[in-house]
Amino acid sequence: MKKIALLLILLWGAAAGFAQQVTVLGHVADRKNNPLLGATVSVVEAPAVREMVDSTGGFKISATIGNKLIISKAGVGLKYVKITSADPLSVVLDYRDEVVLLPHGVERRAEELTGAISVLKSEELMKSSSLNLSNALFGNILGLSALQNGGVDWENNASLFVRGSKTLSNNSLLVVVDGLERSIDNIVLDEVESVEVLRDAAAVARYGFRGINGVLAVTTKRGQYNSKSITFRYDHGFKQPVRLPEFANSYRYANAINEARANDGLSPRYNAYEVDAFKNGTYPGVYPNVDWFDEVLKDWSSTNIYSLSFKGGGKNARYFTVLNLETSDGLLKNADANSGYSTQLKSSKGNVRTNFDIDLTSTTALQVNILGILGETNRPGTHQSTLMDQLYSVPSAAFPVRALDGKWGGDATWTNQNPVANSISTGYARSQTRALQADVKLTEKLNFITPGLSASLRVGYDNYTEYWESKTKGFNYSNNVIVFDQAGNPIDTTTTVGGKVSQLNYTSSLGVQSRRLNIVTSVDYEKVFGESKFGASIMHHHDHLVNSGRDQTYNRENISGSFNYGYANRYFADLVLMASGSNRLKGLKEWAFSPTISAAWVLSNENFLKDSKLVNFLKLRASAGIINTDYVPELDLGTQAYVGGSSYYLGDSPQKVDGWKVGRTPTANPTTEKAYKYNVGVDAMLLNSLQLTADCFFERRSDIFVITGGQNTLIYGAFDPYANDGKVDSKGVELGLDYAGKVGRDFSWFAGAKYTFSRSKIVESLETPQPYDYLKRTGKSISQLFGYQVLGMFKDQQDIDNSPRQTLSAVKPGDFKYKDQNGDGVIDALDMVAMGYNTVCPEIYYSFNIGAEYKGFGFSAILQGVGNYSALLNTKSVYKPLIGNSTISNDYYENRWTPTNLTAKYPRLTTVDSDNNFANNSTWIADRSFVKLRNCEVYYSFPKQLLSKIKLNTAKIYVRGVDLLCFDNLDIVDPESYGVNYPTLKSYHVGLSIGF
Repeated sequence: MKKIALLLILLWGAAAGFAQQVTVLGHVADRKNNPLLGATVSVVEAPAVREMVDSTGGFKISATIGNKLIISKAGVGLKYVKITSADPLSVVLDYRDEVVLLPHGVERRAEELTGAISVLKSEELMKSSSLNLSNALFGNILGLSALQNGGVDWENNASLFVRGSKTLSNNSLLVVVDGLERSIDNIVLDEVESVEVLRDAAAVARYGFRGINGVLAVTTKRGQYNSKSITFRYDHGFKQPVRLPEFANSYRYANAINEARANDGLSPRYNAYEVDAFKNGTYPGVYPNVDWFDEVLKDWSSTNIYSLSFKGGGKNARYFTVLNLETSDGLLKNADANSGYSTQLKSSKGNVRTNFDIDLTSTTALQVNILGILGETNRPGTHQSTLMDQLYSVPSAAFPVRALDGKWGGDATWTNQNPVANSISTGYARSQTRALQADVKLTEKLNFITPGLSASLRVGYDNYTEYWESKTKGFNYSNNVIVFDQAGNPIDTTTTVGGKVSQLNYTSSLGVQSRRLNIVTSVDYEKVFGESKFGASIMHHHDHLVNSGRDQTYNRENISGSFNYGYANRYFADLVLMASGSNRLKGLKEWAFSPTISAAWVLSNENFLKDSKLVNFLKLRASAGIINTDYVPELDLGTQAYVGGSSYYLGDSPQKVDGWKVGRTPTANPTTEKAYKYNVGVDAMLLNSLQLTADCFFERRSDIFVITGGQNTLIYGAFDPYANDGKVDSKGVELGLDYAGKVGRDFSWFAGAKYTFSRSKIVESLETPQPYDYLKRTGKSISQLFGYQVLGMFKDQQDIDNSPRQTLSAVKPGDFKYKDQNGDGVIDALDMVAMGYNTVCPEIYYSFNIGAEYKGFGFSAILQGVGNYSALLNTKSVYKPLIGNSTISNDYYENRWTPTNLTAKYPRLTTVDSDNNFANNSTWIADRSFVKLRNCEVYYSFPKQLLSKIKLNTAKIYVRGVDLLCFDNLDIVDPESYGVNYPTLKSYHVGLSIGF
């Protein structure tokens, strides 16, 4: 018995030795060796034991030899460290430990990811001075094509594509903010912690129907434990129009219109004396020379950004709050000419964001996110789109700004189209927007059931409303014409008056209104055993959206099971099983199943690479999955539609009664559009400096809704049903390189490049049978342009007679001559061929960035370009002059066909809309490739030693330029935003940021 007792004592002592309790001291830093203030350190085996990293990066925690520590900081990184002794620990969260946020707050280490996800951090984002988030993304994230659009600041949001165009239906991507679908337009840069682009099936699998075209995920900033900081930022911008169209002066216009009318067999608009008056400027009050752009637009406008943020927390709570105000002033001249109101195009928007994280108990966490937005815009009573149309239409010779009697200039040809009068004397319209985005998440650890088990409930409510009020009025105008005698002497002046002066008329209306309810419940489990790590999540997501208008209530349900497994930090696998339902599929299959599988192999953790000095990190990835979407071209496709028919007179006293007739017939056996996605990729870090990402992808989009009457016919039967017969293939590559180097103690530099190539091919669209293969859209890319091949211009009537018969419209010398593609002796629609690419999304999207810093002085720049991208040049007056009483650009006038300029760039002048000259052709379909200097910054960060004396943590001043240079082939118009648009702007900014 004594021997047994002694043995038990020895075993107990050995066990106690193996379970030795120690106090561990450590230091935590990021890969740039900055201390990670506010990071948490907890024990895997005892989750309630948790300590915070202090401002020096230090921590102290009690644990047992053999335990694992979790070192984490939200939005920065997460790492597991095994305790093998009581010796101090030095922990660095490097690139493989960076955290990527998956749907609804699930964090995964970059090393463990099996999907294709690109990340843009806040520090890179803040190099932009954009008023909206989308315009800060040009060339900044691999896999995302961001393209600038025309418009005033509050409308000028970028077009966004992930891996190009992939379907004949809807190619728009999904935007989520903190895991919930929300507009990117409401987010300001100071709120954002990171932006992620989810590119393959594994990355988008948890988003159900809405993730089929890729996902842009925005994560907002959060507080950090045991800290407090205040940051103030101010940015002032000067914006200048670029590439405004240069229209002909009045003398040149008068000659052009007379020449065009002569070509059309019409009498001249202006007699010789009037033409001389334009040339000599002898009667400017009657025969003016008005530069309408100069009269209406200023040379500069301005923007302001004011931002004040508070970030910090204690031991059990964290907070982040930002107060942001953005103002933008437009380009209109004399906008304050009226007493009591302005007609300026301007906007102001205030954002208040507050994010709270509260540890209610050691097992219960509460997260609260609130965003409130107040916005206001102002414009003239004449909408800016109408005003821009007038600037592109009214000739310099039409009428003076003011007539001889002081009234606004105008006449019957350009009725009420005086651009200056419309910018000043039509009153104003003003919108006010109110938005609230709020969500609450409660998470409970269920370790009492089994360690690693937790459950959460999240409820989100969003509301957006836009109100309009306007006070508009009319104006009158007069027009003067001089009567000349035969010697050219003025003998009389005639005056006509038009329009009507009115008082300000008040109206108000509800513009856009929407509300959204999200309810997300999930049960999550994570277990580390030996070298294995297993995770599982069961989630239900209810999304209820109500927009203003008819049939605008949408309900979506997602039920998913997600499972992940990792072994020895080398092998990882993910499986996602998603069932999605939507009321948009009423009459179809309302539920669809989307499975996705993916895997990764971290080669750098294998023994043969573990100690490599060249390869610090190397991971191979592969994924495959089926993603469905609830997009339908029309609601109730599965039921018979009825439309208005003939009218009948019925009754003793006959009354007209509208009839009905059969409309579009039902779709037979409808189903959901599907994407079969495949991706292989590699992530690497070499020499601790060069980061590489490369992906190859293929996608087959099937069951696309197409019209059975022929997808590409010019006029198809209005009642032809849809069928799920469309198929599109898309494939491409993505490459990303980033290098960061340091020379000595004070000089650091970086450089990088990103490249995306994506090409689509229509496999099936129920295209009408074509007599020649070159006419087929099938086999071509989505939105492929077709046109006629220009051989030159007809020299004379003999040239016309000796050429194939023209059927597009009657032709004259100076009109385009086209190639007879099929040799049938006739120019018609059968002679159109594929030309260029498309005008929607480029096949090639790339960027280069570079920067350096020395003792606080630094610079950074990013160049972004596109290729395999086309422009269809059809801008009023610029490329299509004099039609509909429009003006003419100098470029067209100087390069037009005349009997003495037979090799001209453009056809003869005409006032008649010519189907022959203005059809799509090789002159109007132009190369839209460009490279732009998107952002260039020079800055100075004050040294910490100096700042500490005045109680500051950080201080930075900068000068920044945006869209300063553009290299392209179009020259006279902006390649991104050509057409009758508000001018494209380049901008210069000065700013400062101060941290307390």
